[in-house]
Amino acid sequence: MSAPMYVPVALALTLMIAACGDSGRQDSDATGGQSTGVSATGGATEPVPTSSSGGDPTGMTGSGTAPTSEATTAVSATGSTGATTGAGFCPILCGPANTCCQDGEACIAETCVEDCASGVLCAAVCCEVGAVCVADECKQPAGDCEESLDCESGEFCEPTLEKCLPQFPAEGLCEFAEIGEFNPALKWSWTQTAVQPAYNQAVSAPLIVDLDDDGVPEVIFTTKAAPHQNITGYMRVLDGKTGAEKWDGSTDALSGANPVNTTFSPAVADLEGDGPAEIVALATTGEIIAFTADGAVKWRSRKPDDTAYAGFAGKYSSAISLADMDADGKGEVVLGGVVLDHTGKVISGIGRELLSQVAGYGMSSVIADIDGDGTQDVVGGNAAYRRDGAEIWTQPIPDGFPGIADFDGDGAPELVVTTAAGIRLQDAATGAQIAFLGFGGDGLNGPPTVAEVDGDPALEIGIQRNVPCDYTIFDYDPATKVFTAKWTTPLSVCSGLIAATAFDFDGDKQVELVVHDDCDVFILSGVDGGVLLKLLASHGTWSEFTSIADVDGDKSADIAFSANNDYHMVNPGYCGNTGNNGVHVYSDPEGKWMPTRRVWNQQSYHITNIKADGSLPKPEPDSWGPDGFNNYRVSFQGKGVFNAADLIVDLEISGIGCPAQLVLRARVKNIGSLGVPAGVKVLFFAGVDATGTLLGEQVTTLALLPGAFEVVEQPYDLDGLDPVAIYVTVDGFDAQSGVIPECNEDNNSAANASAQCVIPG
Repeated sequence: MSAPMYVPVALALTLMIAACGDSGRQDSDATGGQSTGVSATGGATEPVPTSSSGGDPTGMTGSGTAPTSEATTAVSATGSTGATTGAGFCPILCGPANTCCQDGEACIAETCVEDCASGVLCAAVCCEVGAVCVADECKQPAGDCEESLDCESGEFCEPTLEKCLPQFPAEGLCEFAEIGEFNPALKWSWTQTAVQPAYNQAVSAPLIVDLDDDGVPEVIFTTKAAPHQNITGYMRVLDGKTGAEKWDGSTDALSGANPVNTTFSPAVADLEGDGPAEIVALATTGEIIAFTADGAVKWRSRKPDDTAYAGFAGKYSSAISLADMDADGKGEVVLGGVVLDHTGKVISGIGRELLSQVAGYGMSSVIADIDGDGTQDVVGGNAAYRRDGAEIWTQPIPDGFPGIADFDGDGAPELVVTTAAGIRLQDAATGAQIAFLGFGGDGLNGPPTVAEVDGDPALEIGIQRNVPCDYTIFDYDPATKVFTAKWTTPLSVCSGLIAATAFDFDGDKQVELVVHDDCDVFILSGVDGGVLLKLLASHGTWSEFTSIADVDGDKSADIAFSANNDYHMVNPGYCGNTGNNGVHVYSDPEGKWMPTRRVWNQQSYHITNIKADGSLPKPEPDSWGPDGFNNYRVSFQGKGVFNAADLIVDLEISGIGCPAQLVLRARVKNIGSLGVPAGVKVLFFAGVDATGTLLGEQVTTLALLPGAFEVVEQPYDLDGLDPVAIYVTVDGFDAQSGVIPECNEDNNSAANASAQCVIPG
């Protein structure tokens, strides 16, 4: 085999150039077999394809192919004029040795191999069009999805494609993990209004649901006017992207005929199973009231005989919950021990209004199937009832705020109950007490949050206590049946009943706790309780909490909280300031917080209770079971949330414009576990690195799923005799300059130190 001839780029003569020979290779190793590349984690190798599915033999979309017949090319002294047909020059140069690839080959991992017309390479296989490379196997996507809860067990929702894919196995999984500064910025706030303008004190925690199915959630909350003792007010709905009000003065919900008890936490879901969600709140009359997504009154609660039901008159600081308890496609409404159907008619529970309360304050019931009969039940701290009101169990112990999870790993759930005296664990099926830890105070302790906070296998329980004013994480040991305080963080001022929420903002697989006391919102490290951030958020502390969701539809988490300062304005010493009011949304200014769901619909949120579009699952998976997440009041996107992309680039040099021009061809490929959208930047430089002269900036035009590639081209006019050095990068030079979070930021470049026009010979 003869070596290829390298032709100077400035020739003052006319060359007669022969066609490319049948080999054109420089060494015997470039045989189209496997070649060492870069794996998703940088450890394994990526085999290159050994077969072709046909199509464009050079992979040069829209650029034509090199002629193979003899031709005569006239070249000027500078190479800038005359014909530039490229006849006789090598169409694809590969690697630093400038190996000439044959027709139908591509340069991958600096080796000439057969090209893949589908644009999807998976190990040594060229997949069919539309396939995705999952664990070195070509897989066709399954059903449509908005999130992983729409997929089967073992699948995740690929967000770029919005299709279900098998989740990548742990071995070789490309995962994102970036721990940076925790420095969120205000995205927007709502503090005043032209509609009922005196009612600008936000009371209930913002709920997040996409009411109009436009991909941008709405923010739903209650507002009241001063003074502090006034608990009458109105529902509000804001646009999640801008904070603009969605309801005007003509809306039923904002008329004087339909005020609500602002201390109750509303709930939002599609009760009819037919489209937009309903907003369920407590009217000041003690009736439960439902509004449509447009703010019209849909119904008020009624007894079975159709007379008005107002059993919650005089109550306050409680939380409504929604679920499709019997999986018939219609939702039920639960408050305390009372169950209403989707039309507002009471099914059961009259006389049990105070189920699941602490020290005479509030109600916050669990809805879960605790007896395994396929129908969900209403569970408090000392009693549980079926949908029809039949008793499952009662226990002669104090009531409390319950949460539910599998604490001992046996597949059956336990209740963790915050009581006036402390924290208790109970068998969910019988209510029998398993463990108890007292911690004193005046009993106004908030509902529990259940999460795995520190990387060990055991679940932890978080409670905001009143006296002393702190937030404490408790460990529970199933072997010894003992609670132990893991860490405690003092808060500002606590008047009780507050529920914390949790989320892994930075992707280190350890949640942070978000706690709202009377003065501030605290973001605490789950590992040790360290204060990561404190935001001004004054509140009269009824049943509020902080919502964590994708509020504006940008696929990144946001924090949303309410604030009211009618008490603080007249008592400035309470928090040392006059406080603030309204609804406030914070996010990472660079969008680097982990993605999460665009929904948080009620205080007793537990991921499996609501779908992304506001509809109710039927049936709802057990939150502690194999299709659940075994946590409570925790925001999490679901399977695949830590999957990351890994972009690599191969550099080919095309001689189709020789001797006047080279065409630089960057083959951008995703070898990670998550797709990336179109628009990834590709930078070409003349030089050995990014300090050279920028030749051009191009962008990809296709979404690149795992295994997929796209060739991006940049012309380079030649005007000298010597070989030229070319350097190319994809998505920046490192994690700081790139915009795509990757599991490996060190493999985003390629180079050729001596690119030339070559005549094979």
